Amino acid sequence: MAHELLPKVINALEHQKGLKLIKDRYHSSFIPFEWEIPTSQGEKKFLVYIPKDLDSKPSVQLTEYRLLQPLPHIMDNGWLCYLDGGSYVFNKFDPINQTLACIDKAKEVVKKIFNNEYDEDFYSEFFSYWSMYWLKEHKLYNLYVDIDRTSSLNACKVFLQKNNFDEFYITNNIDKLKQKINKSLLFFCNATLLKTCALRPYDPWPPSQGYQFCDWLGKNSRKIRKKFIDKALPKNQESFKVILLDSPQGFFGVGLGFTNTDKTLPHKRLFGATVYLMTTTSIDADFVCKRNIPNSLNLTDKKIALIGCGSIGGFLSDFLIKLGAGNGSGVLTLIDSDKFEAANIGRHFLGYPSINMPKVQALRHDLLRLMPTLNIKCFDTNANKLQFSDLEQYDLIIDATGEEAIGNHLCSVLSGKTLLSLWIEGNGLAARGLLHHRSGGACYHCIRHYELEGKLLSIKNNPGIILSGGCRTPYVTYPVMAAIEAANLGAMMVLDWVNKIYEPSFRTRLIDFSQELETTDCNPVSHPNCPICNLNT
Repeated sequence: MAHELLPKVINALEHQKGLKLIKDRYHSSFIPFEWEIPTSQGEKKFLVYIPKDLDSKPSVQLTEYRLLQPLPHIMDNGWLCYLDGGSYVFNKFDPINQTLACIDKAKEVVKKIFNNEYDEDFYSEFFSYWSMYWLKEHKLYNLYVDIDRTSSLNACKVFLQKNNFDEFYITNNIDKLKQKINKSLLFFCNATLLKTCALRPYDPWPPSQGYQFCDWLGKNSRKIRKKFIDKALPKNQESFKVILLDSPQGFFGVGLGFTNTDKTLPHKRLFGATVYLMTTTSIDADFVCKRNIPNSLNLTDKKIALIGCGSIGGFLSDFLIKLGAGNGSGVLTLIDSDKFEAANIGRHFLGYPSINMPKVQALRHDLLRLMPTLNIKCFDTNANKLQFSDLEQYDLIIDATGEEAIGNHLCSVLSGKTLLSLWIEGNGLAARGLLHHRSGGACYHCIRHYELEGKLLSIKNNPGIILSGGCRTPYVTYPVMAAIEAANLGAMMVLDWVNKIYEPSFRTRLIDFSQELETTDCNPVSHPNCPICNLNT
């Protein structure tokens, strides 16, 4: 089909869009075209590559990119970014119209670029300019950034990996850094953190000497330039220093190599220094927690108690640490009195190495292996013996045991505390979650009263629970997906809680789609016959 349509695509591009086929340049996968686009800064020449299979968008490349200063939406090798690859899908069943539409979009973007209509995009794209093509004549170094905001920001140091002089680490807490990476590190030089405004690549770019870098920084902000000079001035016989620019766009590393050894002329040494731009990768826990939910609060600094480290609690604990639990001044406390058994493996976060270990210890070990600097505590304690004084310091208490007796006990002793209860209905039919946050709202025991009256049921015609294992070792069977679904529901309710979204307080997620949902998400009030709520009022 593509072979038959290619002549029509070529004809349309030449006669409708003004592209010129390059007949003497053969490529096995693409058909090349020349394209001149008139802009407010004169005509700009591009190469356009049409895939012969007509299964993807055309690639557009600026031919004179090496002669230009950085431009928004034009990559280091001249490729034009005119469509968001994450949101656009090329319809290969309509290749002619799709290709023509892409050319129209590319032309629109080019005109806006050279008309300075994308000027503000420099701010969001500055990271890509920091390491673009014209920097390749200068070696780029990788700088892993691990800044602990709870420690002094004036004590930053740079370390390099033994036997690898291209990989640097900057930190103000070497103990935490060593916990994260299992590598031998050597001290390299001192470093300084400098808070800056949003940055952009003013001419001349890139700066290769200290005076050029100071001039460039001054065009962004004279105030920041002065602070940079104050922090960057070499001390005594200092031969190298790293300045970490902390801008709204992220971190940018600047290495300064001082060749002049006259310690009486620090300004001369700085302005004559060789500049090494360093690409940065953040590995601190704050960045990890915020990266995927940038517009949301997370669990950093919160005190969370997770009661029950079984199938629900195991997966939920993994979700919680990735939402920030145990980070900053917060803590994640695991509470369970059971040991992990081989029979648990089929539906648990833990595996064979944890057999016969207390669940809380095994889970803490695995979580710290994933994120070793978090504050995770564990208590091998029977949940039925917990009292208010044991849990009053926590911001949120999660009951992931799925056991009715424990759920009732926690409701009775935790009056005034925020309690999230999670459980699985039947043999994995549905997952349910209840946030008891305010007086007057239903508690876990209230739900049981409503269910006895035929209200707030999870599914229609619930078949009940089928036990396996006989009289000696009875247990409720359900697949691992049920535990993950309940943990996922819990994680979403926790994230809503930290963002002060408390409703709907009672939520149900259907797992077995052969069943029919009975109760939609809602905000039930206390049951008038609930002895726990009546006692607490």
